[in-house]
Amino acid sequence: MQTLPTAREVIADPARFADRPELYRPAWIVHLAELGRSVRIDRLDPPRHAIFSDDTPLLSRIRARAAALGWPASRTIRCPGART
Repeated sequence: MQTLPTAREVIADPARFADRPELYRPAWIVHLAELGRSVRIDRLDPPRHAIFSDDTPLLSRIRARAAALGWPASRTIRCPGART
C-alpha cells in the first residue's frame, strides 16, 4: 500500500511529485492551514503546471526539447528567479 506524502514533503520537493501534480494545491492548502492561515478556494487560479498524458518523465522531455533547440547537453537549464 502506497502512503500519501505530507504537505511539507510535496512543497519542499515538488520535482519529486511531478508525476502527481494534483497534490500541489491540497498540499499548499493544508500547509497554510497548519500555519493558521485561511485559503479562499474560489480565488485560486487554475494550475499553471503542464500535465502530460504520456508516461515520459518530465526531465527527459525537457532535455529532448533542449536537444531539438540545439542546446549543448552540458548547458545548465535554469529558470529566471529560481533559487540555486
